Amino acid sequence: IQLELPDELPEVLVDRNAISQALINLIGNAIKYSPDKKPVTVRASQNGKYVNIDVQDRGIGIKRQHLKKIFDDYYRANDKAAANIAGTGLGLPLVKRIAESHHGAVTVESSYGEGSVFTLKLPISE
Repeated sequence: IQLELPDELPEVLVDRNAISQALINLIGNAIKYSPDKKPVTVRASQNGKYVNIDVQDRGIGIKRQHLKKIFDDYYRANDKAAANIAGTGLGLPLVKRIAESHHGAVTVESSYGEGSVFTLKLPISE
C-alpha cells in the first residue's frame, strides 16, 4: 500500500470506528481485486469543503453497467473476472451508509481492465 498524505489537512469530525471500517472495506477490496504486486494507493486531499480519501487500485476494474449498482445491498458483478473472488455484496453499501451518515459521499471511477478509484468524501468541520 502506498500512502500519499499531505502535511496538513483540515479537521473533520467523524466516528473513528465507522470511518475505519469504511476504509478497511475500500482498501480490502482494492487488494482483493488487484493482481499480486500491483500497488494500491491511498491518498488524502482537500477539495473545497471536503476532505477526500482516494483508494486507487490497478486491478480488474468495473464494467460500466455495474457502476450504478455496486452500492446496492448484495450486488455482485457477474462477470468472469470477479466470479472467483469471495464477497457478500455488503461492503460497498456499508461504506455508502457510513459516508452518508457523516453528510459525505462515496464515489467511484473505473476503467475495466485498468483499475478503480473509490473516493470517500467527508465534510470539513466548521
